[in-house]
Amino acid sequence: MKKIFLVEDDPIVVEIYRRKFERENYQVSVATDGLAAMREILLNPPDLVILDLMLPKFNGADVLKFIRTNPALRHTKIVIFSNAYMTEVALDAAKIGADASILKSSCTPAQLISIVKTLLEGSGVVEQPQPHVTPLSVAPTPPPAPKNLVPAASTEAAPDRPTAPTPAHPSTTAAPSEQQYRQDLLQTGLEALTVIRELCTNLIHDPEPQARLLQLKSLHRQVHFFTVRAGLAHCERLAHLGTALEALLFELQERPTHIGDSTIKTIETAVQFLGELLARADSNEPDRVTPTNLLAVLVVDDEPISNRALVSALNRANVKATSTADSAAALDLSQNHRYDLLLLDYMMPGMDGLELYRKLRALPRYQKTPVIFVTSATDFKAQHTEIIARGDDIITKPILPIELAVKSLTLIFKSQLATRP
Repeated sequence: MKKIFLVEDDPIVVEIYRRKFERENYQVSVATDGLAAMREILLNPPDLVILDLMLPKFNGADVLKFIRTNPALRHTKIVIFSNAYMTEVALDAAKIGADASILKSSCTPAQLISIVKTLLEGSGVVEQPQPHVTPLSVAPTPPPAPKNLVPAASTEAAPDRPTAPTPAHPSTTAAPSEQQYRQDLLQTGLEALTVIRELCTNLIHDPEPQARLLQLKSLHRQVHFFTVRAGLAHCERLAHLGTALEALLFELQERPTHIGDSTIKTIETAVQFLGELLARADSNEPDRVTPTNLLAVLVVDDEPISNRALVSALNRANVKATSTADSAAALDLSQNHRYDLLLLDYMMPGMDGLELYRKLRALPRYQKTPVIFVTSATDFKAQHTEIIARGDDIITKPILPIELAVKSLTLIFKSQLATRP
């Protein structure tokens, strides 16, 4: 019997995939963090590892390097199972030794089983297409799990998350339906969001760097678990924004120098909007979102490096970006095309960002289009209050790509919901 090792810290994801693989006659072991994974893989080498990238203690890239530099594990196949907003990280991981890389957002159990069978029973590296960024089809949840779905046993339980007892015969337990997941989200979501908001408040008001990192870690975990529940309930906007926010919180833990006024405000705004989205989750109307590759964004920035950075950041989120360095050209483009979001440099020669903004707002089709102003960090506090009061947003240079993704999603979703009855 082939052995599969699943490295994933979410109990819902673990249980779904454990059951599927066991029904296909695979032996399944689990670790919930990178350190436990490295210990167990070395003691009991598996045939294949399914590896999440966003893990506590040691991340998925660390685990991948550990496997690929250990001669005893040279034949182990590795599948990267990544967050939708970590495609670049996933591709980098593939370059250093992953046999396949797939986005959680585009993956179903049947697809993952097919990839595993190809790797274990076939040969060569699986070529996985990188689809547009879509909401999670399998995603995270805060405990407790739904009554008839419980966390699977792991090689080392996460110390800050309680686990529920595993039933004697988990494979015979019926999987919850989408409606059951939605009911579970509605019953526990407000309590989970209360915890998330408290952690966010602590993050905002605690200036001590080490304390902020601890708050980020806790906040990341809670958003991670909350997002899975939203994904399983098919609350797509909630899951989509939660996925991006989760990736931002993870990246800030890895790169704490990017923690600043801009990123903190982005987190705060996204957390507040999660509450608005949850309030709509009890609607029977399907919450379907436009694929991000169908969204059009206009970038206006006269600095070539900043202009390219903005376009690159949007490309990473698979959003179609048109850019120009000239405000007059931007006005012409806006009159001939329809954009879902506008990114305007605040300080530009000739017609600056604020003047361009006023002219755009005078156009009927852009009276309510969301706008993000791009500015320097020194100007952020002075301009933030005025810009937010108008219903727009602001981000500082140098741009953190995942922060821009979170801001963009928050504003676009707000705009979409505002046009609905």
